[in-house]
Amino acid sequence: DKPSLFAGRMEQVSLLSSAIQTRGQHAIVYGERGVGKTSLVNIFADIYNKPDMQTEHVDQVKVNGSNDEDFQSIWSRILQQIPVDEKSIGYNSIPLHKTRTLYDVITDVPLTPGAVCRALQYLSYIRKSVIIIDEFDRMKNAGTLFADTIKDLSDNSVNATIILVGVGRNIDELIEEHASIDRCLVQIQMPRMNVTELEQIITERIKLRDVTISQEALRLILLLSQGLPHYTHLLGLESVLNALQELRYHVERKDVEGGIHRAINKSKQTMGQIYRQATNSPKKKNLFKEVLLACALSSVDEYGAFTSSDVREQLNQITHKTYDIPNFSQHLDKFLNDETRGHVLQRPMRFKYRFSNPLLQPYIIMRGVTDGFIAEDLLSLLERKEQGLSAGGLLF
Repeated sequence: DKPSLFAGRMEQVSLLSSAIQTRGQHAIVYGERGVGKTSLVNIFADIYNKPDMQTEHVDQVKVNGSNDEDFQSIWSRILQQIPVDEKSIGYNSIPLHKTRTLYDVITDVPLTPGAVCRALQYLSYIRKSVIIIDEFDRMKNAGTLFADTIKDLSDNSVNATIILVGVGRNIDELIEEHASIDRCLVQIQMPRMNVTELEQIITERIKLRDVTISQEALRLILLLSQGLPHYTHLLGLESVLNALQELRYHVERKDVEGGIHRAINKSKQTMGQIYRQATNSPKKKNLFKEVLLACALSSVDEYGAFTSSDVREQLNQITHKTYDIPNFSQHLDKFLNDETRGHVLQRPMRFKYRFSNPLLQPYIIMRGVTDGFIAEDLLSLLERKEQGLSAGGLLF
C-alpha cells in the first residue's frame, strides 16, 4: 500500500490515475487472482494524501464485496463512511456544527442507481469522492445496477469516480449490460508480471536491509512465482528469513529451498486445503498428486492453457514411467468435473485445460519439491518450463 514499494505496472497506474482525474470517467480493474489488483488500488490512497497532490479534497472509500451482499447493502456501507459537515445558524446567530454521514442526508429508500447518483451529486458540490469496490466478482446479480449507476454519474457529470476490482478474464465476467458505458468506463487489465517487474519487488526490498541475493537464488524465486507477485513476496520473505536465522546477510539458493518449506507450512490452511481435496484418495496407489503436478509443470499458451499431451510429457518425467493419455484422462476429468475434488481445473476451449485458481499452480510445484516428487534440479526444470511459456507469449 506504499507507492515507494510498488513495482512495475506503470501502464495500469497511468490509466487509473487518468480515470480518477477525469470527471465522468470510472474504472474497472480485472485479472487473475494474485496478480496485484488490490495493491494497485491501495496505493492511490497514499498518493492522494500527499500535500503536493492535494489539488482538491478527496473522500476515498474502499469496501470489499461479499457473497451475501447486494447493491443496496454495499452502498449503505459506502455512504455511511463519507462524512458531511453541516452548518446551521441558531436563534442567537452562533454557528452550530454537526457531523453526519452522506447516508444520513439521503431520503431515497431503497437505494437505487438514481438515489446513489443524487447522493454523490450532493457531495460533489463540496468535494470529490473516489469509491473503490474490491472483490466485486463475489457480489451476485449486481452488474446491471452498477452499470446503471456509472452511466447516471457520467451523464450528470458528477465529481465522483467508481473503481470496480474483481477476478475475471474480461469485463463480461464482472459486469453485465456494459455496452452503454464503454465510453465512460476505463477497462484496466492486470496481466501476470514479467520477470523484470518481479525482480524489482525483490531488489527494492532487500536493499533496504543491506541484504544481497545470488543470481541463482533470485532466478529460482522468479521462476517459481509464475508471474504472480503474491509468491514473489512470500518466497522472498521466507528466503531472507532463512538466511538471517543462520546469521547471514546474503541469500543463497539453499535459502530459497528452505523458504519453499516455510511457505508450504504457511499455506496449509489455504492452498493446502484445496490441494488435499483435489488429490485425496482411499487408494494408496493413485496418480492424483503426480497428474496435478504434471499439469502445474506443463507449458502453457497465451491463455494459460495446456493440453493432455503437455501433461503426458511431464508425467512421464515425474514418474520415470511411460503413460499414454488414456492412462490419466480420467484424472483430468475428475479435476475438471468432480465437485468433491474442488473443480481445480477448467476448460477454456476444447482439448485444453487451465487452473481455476492460478495461485494453486506455484503451490503445487513447491509441494512437489517438499513431497519428493521432483527429483531433478528444480531450477533446470523451471528453465525448461520458462521456454514453453516464452513460446506461448504469456509471461516472459
